[in-house]
Amino acid sequence: MVPFSCAAVKQERITDREEWATRPANPATDQKLATVGGFAHIHPKGGGDRGFVQGPSGEDKKFAGMSTGPINLVVGAADKKVYFYNGSGVIGKPMKLKDFMGNP
Repeated sequence: MVPFSCAAVKQERITDREEWATRPANPATDQKLATVGGFAHIHPKGGGDRGFVQGPSGEDKKFAGMSTGPINLVVGAADKKVYFYNGSGVIGKPMKLKDFMGNP
């Protein structure tokens, strides 16, 4: 599932809540997306004297081992990297967030 900005959704009256929540902001981009089973979440940046693990934690890997999805991902907000993992650990090398998002 790829997040989208509600502000980017075409401004028109949509009465069906489910239709509004699932309508893509850019239908052309939507045609390029694929659905992949798995779990995705973000590890926060932290601040001051508080930091957070950026890659998958032990709990993430444990949960992935019980998950039916083949690949899970976590985004490190501090290091701006996307980590792919399963119950066995990290798969490959982390990817830069800007590359993952397709930003030039």
